[in-house]
Amino acid sequence: MVLKTAPAFAICTSNNVLNLFAAPAHSKSITSPPRRQTLDARRPQRSTTSRCYATERNTQSNPSDDGPKACPAWPACANPTPYDIFAIDKSAPYTKARFAQLVKQYHPDKHHSTPLDALSPQARLERYRLVVLANDILSSPDKRSAYDSWGAGWHMPGTGVRDDRDINEIYRQADRAWRHSPNNPGMNATWEDWERWHGRNNGKERQQPVFMSNASFAALVLAALAVGTVAQTTRMDNNSAIIIEKRQLHEANISDALRRQSAAVAGKGREERIERFLRERENLNYDFAPAKLDARHGSDPK
Repeated sequence: MVLKTAPAFAICTSNNVLNLFAAPAHSKSITSPPRRQTLDARRPQRSTTSRCYATERNTQSNPSDDGPKACPAWPACANPTPYDIFAIDKSAPYTKARFAQLVKQYHPDKHHSTPLDALSPQARLERYRLVVLANDILSSPDKRSAYDSWGAGWHMPGTGVRDDRDINEIYRQADRAWRHSPNNPGMNATWEDWERWHGRNNGKERQQPVFMSNASFAALVLAALAVGTVAQTTRMDNNSAIIIEKRQLHEANISDALRRQSAAVAGKGREERIERFLRERENLNYDFAPAKLDARHGSDPK
């Protein structure tokens, strides 16, 4: 009875003979089927493609993003200037990078999927108009110079009538009004006028008095010092007179007391003078009472 084996496990098949020579040295069995991993690795990978749909990228999802591609915020002031809108200095050169960002941000036809949806269509359109107008002014050197000098070409909503004059007409009117403007050199006739004009423009103008001149202030201070000196001298004289008067009164009292004492002891004997001395001493030191000394004299034997 002959057993038929599967072709994959037959020893003498041509595939097994080839696998015998192609098998690695660490293979456990020559009859084991080849590894599926090697076949899968040799099999070419089929690339799979996925269909992508166009979606708008939200560049303002993170408000704290300060990268170079972050869209600038609108100025917080009520009446922004072109320099405020593009966040540049007056002396800085103008570039259209921020203009492109702002136009993409505030364009009326932009898909409404940004944080600016809270703005009304009128506010978005007005900001777009200001961005375009600011770019028109700053991109032209003549218009920028006219705006820096007279504010020509810039119009904010609700701030007055829009100025639609030509740039040449603005220059002509400014040239005619130049001689009537204050602090212009056209009114200088003498060298004193030119000296004062240069002093005003260079910051070296002579200081003008605010409340009074320096001489008047010095005179006022000296007058206050003189009044204070006279008052102190008068007060010192009065105090000196009072002190002298008190001293004289004290000396007069002492003289009167000595005179009374001399008159009291004049013509008296030794015992009387001693008795008077004791009376005065006890009167000063012990609150003298006349009955005390009289009782002592009554008890003494004579």
